[in-house]
Amino acid sequence: MDPCQDVTCSGNGTCEVVGGDATCNCDPGYHAEGLNCVVNANPCDGVDCCGHGTCVDNQGTAECQCYAGYHAEGLKCAKDYPQNWPPTMDDIFNLNDLCMVPECDECGDPGFDPSGTWQRTLTTTASNCSEIIQATDPRTTVDNVLVEDPGPLSGFVGTCDYDEEGNQTGTVIDGILASCDRNEQMMGVWSNEVSIVTYSGDTGTGTTHIYLTDVPDMFGGDCDFEMTVDYQRQ
Repeated sequence: MDPCQDVTCSGNGTCEVVGGDATCNCDPGYHAEGLNCVVNANPCDGVDCCGHGTCVDNQGTAECQCYAGYHAEGLKCAKDYPQNWPPTMDDIFNLNDLCMVPECDECGDPGFDPSGTWQRTLTTTASNCSEIIQATDPRTTVDNVLVEDPGPLSGFVGTCDYDEEGNQTGTVIDGILASCDRNEQMMGVWSNEVSIVTYSGDTGTGTTHIYLTDVPDMFGGDCDFEMTVDYQRQ
């Protein structure tokens, strides 16, 4: 009796006798499960390449073919890195536009692991704020050291950094964070904190420049001060 008699391989292959037993030699795109040929699972199922490319099946392996301006990072298409990174403080803060946070990419790779809690130490290196401001805000006094309690860096998603309200405050690429966080102080004064920090392993070092705007003339008017900033993962 022919072992292949009545074996159809589900119509997606041909039956062959191997060692006296019926086996299915399946068509391309199908594989054998017993005496049936079933369609191969599509490796691109669920792969959207972050919406910036197209997934293709390369001999059973999913690959992302990314649109212009994006590059593949595994099964994601991330924005190409800016040619001049990081930006300057002036690129981020402008008195007319205030905080101009660099564009970020939730599918990108920040280049370092931001998890855990971090302690931040700020040391003031320069200040042109009035004596009245310095008397009320110790940060504005040269050589003042501020050690903050450990806490999470913020809400990182890809290269994007978000505050608790969901506003983007920074972008980190290749471990270098460029951020600008704007907060209202007392009496309508705004504190605009611009930072460029480079992270490596469990440390981060850089510069923070804080611009106080809308300061009443009676308090000396607008001013700014600069600090070195050091992060240590706890």
